[in-house]
This record gives sequence, C-alpha cells and structure tokens, in this order.
Amino acid sequence: MAPIYPPALLTNLRRRWHEIGRAGKAGCVFRRLARLGDQIALRRVVTSIPEPVGDTITTIGRSASGGALWLGSAAVLAASGPRGRRAAGHGLVADGAASVLAN
Repeated sequence: MAPIYPPALLTNLRRRWHEIGRAGKAGCVFRRLARLGDQIALRRVVTSIPEPVGDTITTIGRSASGGALWLGSAAVLAASGPRGRRAAGHGLVADGAASVLAN
C-alpha cells in the first residue's frame, strides 16, 4: 500500500528538492538529500504510531527528561534492601555527574 501524504507536505518536499538541485557541492547535496529522507521516514513512523501509545511514550519521555523517572526508579531500588540502596546511590551520583557535565 502506497503511503498517502498531505498536499502541503508534498509541496514542501518538492520545494526542498529544487533547493537541493541548486546547492552545487556534492557533499552538501548528499547531506540535504539524507536529511530529506530522514524527514520522510520520521513522518511515516510518527503517523503510524497509535495515539494511546504515542501519548504514553510522550509522558514517559517527559518524566525522564525532568529526572522524575530516575528518582522513582532509585526509590524503588532503595526500598529493595542494602544492595538496592547502594545501587540507587550510585545511579543518582552518575545522573548528577552526567547532568553537571552536560550543562
């Protein structure tokens, strides 16, 4: 079954294709062509995900970004005993170190 794209997307892709043709350098054309292919592939993947699954993934992703998911998993580990508390402590120290290095 051939995918059905909205007309606005097709117009945008045609315009970008013409921009690629005017780019000039082969490396630049390849990068732009690869980016265009990535955008098309991502659009197909995102539109094929059912809405309840997408909402769940979004919620989990937002909680992971804020650190709540990692704090929750550390709390569960800490409740499991001395080895869990040690693992939770190591995980939180690693999370803090990664945050400091990234920011």
